[in-house]
Amino acid sequence: MIMLGMASVIGVSVPRVEGLQKVTGAGGYTADVLLPGTLWGKVLRSIEPHARLLKVDASRARALPGVRAVLTGADLGLMMSGTFLRDWPVLAVDRVRLVGDPIAVVAADEPDVAEAALDLIDVEYESLPAVFDPVSALAADAPILHPDRLSYTGGPAEAPTHLNMQGQSGFTKGDVEQGFAESDRIFENEFVVGRQHQGYLEPRACLVNIEDDGTVRVWSTTKARYRLRNLLASLFDLEQEKVVLEPVNLGGDFGGKGAIGHEPLAYALARATGRPVRIIRSYAEELMTGNPRHGFVIRTKTGVKNDGTLVARQVEMFIDGGAYCAPKASPTLTIPSVMRVMGPYRIPHTKLEARFAYTNNPPGGSMRAPGQPQVVFAGESEMDIIAGELGLDPLAFRLKNVLNDGEEWPNGTRYEQVPSRAALELARGASQWDQPLPPWHGRGIAISERGIGSGPTGVELTLHEDGHATAMNGTPDMGAGAYTVLRQIVADQLHLPLEAVTVLTGNTNQTLMDSGTGGSKSTYSLTAAAMACAVPLNAALSKLAAEQLECAVDDLEPTDSGYQVKGSPSRVVPTTRLIAEAVARSGGPLRSESPGPEKAAPELSAQVVVAEVEVDPETGQVTPRRIILANDVGTQINPRLLEGQIEGGAIQGLGMALMENLLGPEGRAETFNLGDYKMPLMADVPELVNVYLEGMAGPLAYQAKAVGEHAVIPMGAAIANAVAAATGVRVRTMPLSAEQVLAGLRP
Repeated sequence: MIMLGMASVIGVSVPRVEGLQKVTGAGGYTADVLLPGTLWGKVLRSIEPHARLLKVDASRARALPGVRAVLTGADLGLMMSGTFLRDWPVLAVDRVRLVGDPIAVVAADEPDVAEAALDLIDVEYESLPAVFDPVSALAADAPILHPDRLSYTGGPAEAPTHLNMQGQSGFTKGDVEQGFAESDRIFENEFVVGRQHQGYLEPRACLVNIEDDGTVRVWSTTKARYRLRNLLASLFDLEQEKVVLEPVNLGGDFGGKGAIGHEPLAYALARATGRPVRIIRSYAEELMTGNPRHGFVIRTKTGVKNDGTLVARQVEMFIDGGAYCAPKASPTLTIPSVMRVMGPYRIPHTKLEARFAYTNNPPGGSMRAPGQPQVVFAGESEMDIIAGELGLDPLAFRLKNVLNDGEEWPNGTRYEQVPSRAALELARGASQWDQPLPPWHGRGIAISERGIGSGPTGVELTLHEDGHATAMNGTPDMGAGAYTVLRQIVADQLHLPLEAVTVLTGNTNQTLMDSGTGGSKSTYSLTAAAMACAVPLNAALSKLAAEQLECAVDDLEPTDSGYQVKGSPSRVVPTTRLIAEAVARSGGPLRSESPGPEKAAPELSAQVVVAEVEVDPETGQVTPRRIILANDVGTQINPRLLEGQIEGGAIQGLGMALMENLLGPEGRAETFNLGDYKMPLMADVPELVNVYLEGMAGPLAYQAKAVGEHAVIPMGAAIANAVAAATGVRVRTMPLSAEQVLAGLRP
């Protein structure tokens, strides 16, 4: 019998589980872990974007007092790392492929000694031709960055069509040439999107200790502990159970901490010295060698009828994958979200070709909603371009073409409960779309939709003799509130007061498998697992409640904190008492576990952003004034956490739209700290208005939907469309700059 909860803590903004620890400084992060005898590790990095290594001489560094070990590629050999395709040498052996590529690593008693040792390592380079944009990288005469590409392990079985090709994807529906022939108007555009760093406050760090029994204990800023464990074990031929990832707080992620970092180097140094080794990156290193958003060049061609009916769309993408494919979390070495360039529209004829290229830039990673903000910027900008040329209202144009339930999407799939039309209508009302704005003010709209990620996330529920429950899991909470939502679900499902539920996380030998946080899946996976765990426990507790209340199980109903006989509120028994009795009878704690769902949820969530901006005609400066966010979230399990996720994503999208650009010429980071990188400050954030779509049930517990990645996606297009509405200037690059706007105003 499945007892449905009373929702006493569902829809309530309960405090965060880890909130007190974080605000008081009691919560430990990787950089706070310090074992006796710990050494400091520092990495020597390439100053060339592409070069042969002619000499790496570490003799002077090894002689420096306080230095305990110096390792080069000659010491480790060609050890290749990667999530799927292993193409990134742990230390460069004969070639470097980006500014910042690791060449040597030092372990010393103090960090300043390690830094001094780096200056004593002599490196000689022979510069090689480099390439910094994906179009040039895939040209027939491009310099080949990975001559041994076909010998790498992992990734797709089929050979790439170009040695600088990381991966490729696409689809065809209908016949685009026929569609263009049937169209009254054809529009062609090219859009360019730069790189954006995740901007987490905590730089990546690790500490590795090899214990006397051979156990390798690791503290790391990773959001995918099991993935890191398996890769470390594979690299060094270790038993997986001997590699133990310990839980620590994460100071933000946004997709940047899923790939392996310097843990292999810390392990190699610990093995060489017999002491624990910690490596903490500076933010200059983060910005130089992190795994930021991919850069895109997107070429679109769209055919329409004169009345605004979409007929055909063909898109060709060139994607800057950077010097290595190692951080990519997809076995196809692509980003599935690129298909969203077509939008949630009815288009009979479509064709997409996406090519991911090796360049001499930092490797592209999985930043929040990977790939989707870039392609939605192109697709939704073009929707406004077409509407303007046809003399149509941009919102009416979208409503004319938006898909309904059961219709075929541009990639040939079908979904039910498609929320796009309802979200557009909600945004229309909330933004007062038809109301005029003052001169040099503009209003722009963009829509996107996104699914919910998948992957096992195990939970173990335990009932204890004192009447409380613990929920053990291996999911890192990077700040989204996963532990808090899990606590709410467990309390409601077991009919317990919130204070009777404790959420725990353990190391990789103590918890069930967790596939890593990402893809807006944490709430979906954790709550599904917790609800599955609750079923047998509820069955045992309800049976005991019926015995104590002298009634049949079917005559029971749950309360906020126990069970009562239907229609008899005085005949009630607290769940805490039932748990204590059940544990006493069994002779020990009661446990139930679930690995969590394997398959992704079939539903989609929609997000519509309406941006209102003001443009200074003298300077071209763009100032956002109001952002309306129409959110398709289903049930709000914790409204405050939900709002934080939405508004955090919106602010991140503003940064991508207007100010954040990581790379300068020749693949070099233009800034070396977050202050110069220019992420949005609170003074840059306009009024944010959240409205919520009613009645669109989702697949999560209590009919909730995912929200973690959604608000960032349409922001760039909405801003660009608002600027065009205010000025008539269409900017086809992101981030948009005042200089570009001014150039359009004064050609």
